[in-house]
Amino acid sequence: MTRVDRGEADGGSGEALCDVSPNGPEPLPGVPGTCLVCGLVLASRRQRFCSPAHRQQGFRLRHAVSSEDLLATLARELRTKKQLTAQTVYECSGCGERLLGSWRCEDCNLMCRKLGLGGEAGDGILLVTELLGLE
Repeated sequence: MTRVDRGEADGGSGEALCDVSPNGPEPLPGVPGTCLVCGLVLASRRQRFCSPAHRQQGFRLRHAVSSEDLLATLARELRTKKQLTAQTVYECSGCGERLLGSWRCEDCNLMCRKLGLGGEAGDGILLVTELLGLE
């Protein structure tokens, strides 16, 4: 822990202004810490995790990629390759048919609304969010 003190030169009393720690707040003296993953009481106050597996799980949880970030990254990569429109799913407001990469329904001759990124899968056209179970 680093203490930030007022110097005597600026007229201060030399008392501590605040306690600063690079790893966040220090545990209270005499109070044992708990594992951040499972809540198990730890032997050392400086310890954050009870095992290397929980330390790794904590790292993965802190650095997890959200589904919105994943879709934004995918859209950005397709845009740079100039393939974003070809992988966009549209739905006709008249007949409800899904189209891949086409803005206008050939049957109804109506403009379609954009649903999101997707592709052809076996029997039809699916969205990426449907494949990943995000909706």
